[in-house]
Amino acid sequence: MTDSDPSDISQASRRALCHRCLLPRLNCYCAALVPQQSRASWIFLQHPREARHPVGTARMAHLSLPGSHLFEGVDFSANARLRSLIEAASNPVVLFPAEGAKALEALSCEAAPPTLIVLDGTWSQARKLWKLNPFLHGLPAYRLTPRQPSRYRVRAEPAAHCVSTIEAVAAALQILDCGVDRDREAMLAPFLDLVDRQANFGERPDRSPRRRFRDRPKSRSLPDLLQRVRSDALFIHVESNGFPKRMRDRPPGELVQLAAQRLRDGATFDALTWPRHRGPHFQELGLSPEAEASASSNDDLRARFAAFEQPRDVWAIWGRFPLDLMRGAGIVVPDERAVLDLKHACANLLARNPGTLEHASDELGIGEVPTHLTRRADQKLWRMARVFDRLTRG
Repeated sequence: MTDSDPSDISQASRRALCHRCLLPRLNCYCAALVPQQSRASWIFLQHPREARHPVGTARMAHLSLPGSHLFEGVDFSANARLRSLIEAASNPVVLFPAEGAKALEALSCEAAPPTLIVLDGTWSQARKLWKLNPFLHGLPAYRLTPRQPSRYRVRAEPAAHCVSTIEAVAAALQILDCGVDRDREAMLAPFLDLVDRQANFGERPDRSPRRRFRDRPKSRSLPDLLQRVRSDALFIHVESNGFPKRMRDRPPGELVQLAAQRLRDGATFDALTWPRHRGPHFQELGLSPEAEASASSNDDLRARFAAFEQPRDVWAIWGRFPLDLMRGAGIVVPDERAVLDLKHACANLLARNPGTLEHASDELGIGEVPTHLTRRADQKLWRMARVFDRLTRG
């Protein structure tokens, strides 16, 4: 038996997951959870992307509330178990600030204990869950007005009234369980500790290089490129056959859809191609059966895109992943130094990792996507154009 390298042990401990909270055992908070008894019943609907966030709080709230239920997905219309739980509930309501939502304080203490359905995700993800699950629209909607700002300091909330899921649940418990003297801080202690550890993680000398975002030198050429591009920007969005990261033997990412819009003349490009593996991400693309039937081969997509491009075009993308997918499809990609990464530009402007395009849009004060844009690709291109406009205006 040989001695192990301490660094190997450290790396192994980080990789080992707790099967309850699904976090690395190094960050497991299960022992610190304080179970909360509630007269209300709780159902959490969590967007899959939020489930992978290191400080996602819906699971923490779920584990703190015995008898609660947590569902992960986007479209729950065919989830028989969820529908049966809602149908069996005596007073089901949705905690979401939909149009016409009432204040949560309006629920009377003397009324039947409610079943609260909580939508979990970033605000753009929560809005998507609301939009894609119209069966929830028939239930009463309630909004929460927090009494203090969010303490979720590792993630910027889009507005002062926005808080994390567990903060919202803790505040709701104070309202719903009338007369109960509840230790709200005890419920939030694991959350606050995890936030502190996540915030301090960036200062560790042994952290993964992939997390050293703030240490990267800001590109000096980026502002010049932004100004030089002006009307020559070609916004490009791609979709892949997404598979869950936790999936065993996960197939490699392959390009499924390529959409582009030229700022100069408004010309658009849109093409679908079938990958070798068709993943669950298809349900999020908002494609009609007719659009799916129009999918072509990779060769045809490459030829059509080459004919669409113009010499003056400067590619504008969100992150570097689109370039990897396009290379994988055999598309000739320009030198990365000549490609405008809008995510990088937002990072320079906000002085932090902007996260998703939707989250960055919220940060920059960009409004709601027009309702007539139902396809995911069209919504992405719309947001990219508005982010670009915000960046070029300074």
